[in-house]
Amino acid sequence: MTSIKGLKISKQPQPQPQPIVENLPEPFDEDFSNNSDDDDEEELKPENLDLFKKNMVQFDLLDKQIKELKKHIDPYQKMLKELKQKKLELQELICEVMNSHEFELCDLPKKSEEDLPITIKYVKTSVLVPLTQDLVRELISKFFVEEYPSFFNNLKPLDKASFLINYIYNKENRSKKVKETLKKI
Repeated sequence: MTSIKGLKISKQPQPQPQPIVENLPEPFDEDFSNNSDDDDEEELKPENLDLFKKNMVQFDLLDKQIKELKKHIDPYQKMLKELKQKKLELQELICEVMNSHEFELCDLPKKSEEDLPITIKYVKTSVLVPLTQDLVRELISKFFVEEYPSFFNNLKPLDKASFLINYIYNKENRSKKVKETLKKI
């Protein structure tokens, strides 16, 4: 146990993570890659055949372990997706109320005296609409119909492409949307 300015700090041993899946054979610790510099050889030599067999066994073992772990992880991933969706739906409802009543902060009650106070902040940010195929098509069409500069025909093909790309990625040519979120502070 150590002491820092009157505080007693004891280091407790960290628990080792337990495997989710038990009774799986351990993968081989050996490196089974064939580092031969002879790329011209087509046939499999007898000494390499054993190595090839070990590689195949290792491959099968790893494949089984991945499938077994995936069985255990999939339900959690589905649950996590559902929880995130519920949180997003609640966030939209809460943001709507906070926006309409012009609330900026909301203090949550403590569950116990030991808990730290939690404040939720309503945040509005302006973000560019992401580029999609439809938006790129719309911007290219707008360029050729409304904003086609007279010098454009005199440009080399590579310069035309660069000019058009700069036009598409120019932030002034893209619309913005307001994103409403909640943040814990």
